[in-house]
Amino acid sequence: MLGFVTVVFAACLARMTAGYAMDLSGRITKPTCVDIPSDLTLCQNIGYNRMRMPNLLDHDSIFEVKDQSQGWIPLLIVNCDNDTQLFLCSLFSPVCLDRPIYPCRSLCQKVRQNCEPIMVRNCFPWPAMLECDLFPEDNGLCIQSEMRQKNTTDQPTQSSLIPSGMSGMVAAVGSLFTQCHDDADAASIVEYFCNADFVLKMRLKEVKETSDGKKYVGDTNEGKYLVIKQGSLKQKDLNKMRFLTREGANCGCDMLQPGRENFLVMGHRDGKKLYMTYVHIWTKSREFRNATRQFGQPCPGEAVESSEPPATVAGGGKKPKKDRGGKRGRPGRRERPDRDGGPAETTTKAATERKLTREERRQQRREEKREERRNNRE
Repeated sequence: MLGFVTVVFAACLARMTAGYAMDLSGRITKPTCVDIPSDLTLCQNIGYNRMRMPNLLDHDSIFEVKDQSQGWIPLLIVNCDNDTQLFLCSLFSPVCLDRPIYPCRSLCQKVRQNCEPIMVRNCFPWPAMLECDLFPEDNGLCIQSEMRQKNTTDQPTQSSLIPSGMSGMVAAVGSLFTQCHDDADAASIVEYFCNADFVLKMRLKEVKETSDGKKYVGDTNEGKYLVIKQGSLKQKDLNKMRFLTREGANCGCDMLQPGRENFLVMGHRDGKKLYMTYVHIWTKSREFRNATRQFGQPCPGEAVESSEPPATVAGGGKKPKKDRGGKRGRPGRRERPDRDGGPAETTTKAATERKLTREERRQQRREEKREERRNNRE
């Protein structure tokens, strides 16, 4: 791989002219060189350690690169094509030059031909952003498959590309293409929390078939949902609680059914639509409780002094009342976490005005226990 980078780098310098290049969106960009993160699993052992930002998919933050690249790891695991990593990493973590080096159209077509059938079987079509016609024809200044094949001496084996602990999942690769989880480790849950725009604890009321795919409708009744991270959610969003999934992501996600099950739901907004990008059954397991207790902590890359604990708003569309009595507590002091493994409560002045009072939280827990007893009797 290192030899391939040297060849392309020399060719690019020989033909480079003044000015900056444009990414796939047509935006003029001034590149910045950054280290490839050690936890960018998709692009490890690729022959260089620095990448160009924004990358060639218009991702302008490392968080976004890592989040969007996760869904492609299964293709490395199944080894659908020996150039899969070369093609994907030329876009997700391009070598750092003033002018971008795109993959050749022939490389894209080769990877697509071998990997698309696996993606389709797992409900994922080949994305429009990777249409091979977007890439240049072989012209000596794009990344070709032959370049890697001529420098295979130091190439890593495919097994070294598989993340630790995932080798046993090769046979069940279909489960890796879904946003549904029921046994994720705490670190993964927290990472998805930090990357998500909004986070909710909620129940599903119904599932509808629409022209946009399945639409998941949450229960908007009072006490049936909890806003953990509000992000771009507006009150009208909470009054409707309607969510879509990424294209194909609901394939094999049988756990997303209406009923009394609580879910941890994370997602992003796209215009007026809300998309669920990560769903986990709300459990009482140690890993899950450890994760939810960290939701009030600053995420990596956030300044501690400017970080703000996530707002927790009770369901029903009503604004929480201000705490008019009881101890306010010193600024920054943390209270005990909720018994159900929810995010830790804080007593800073700004947070207190958005949260339920202590007595209201006790009352809410009592009502939940009564409902649970009634459900058990039924």
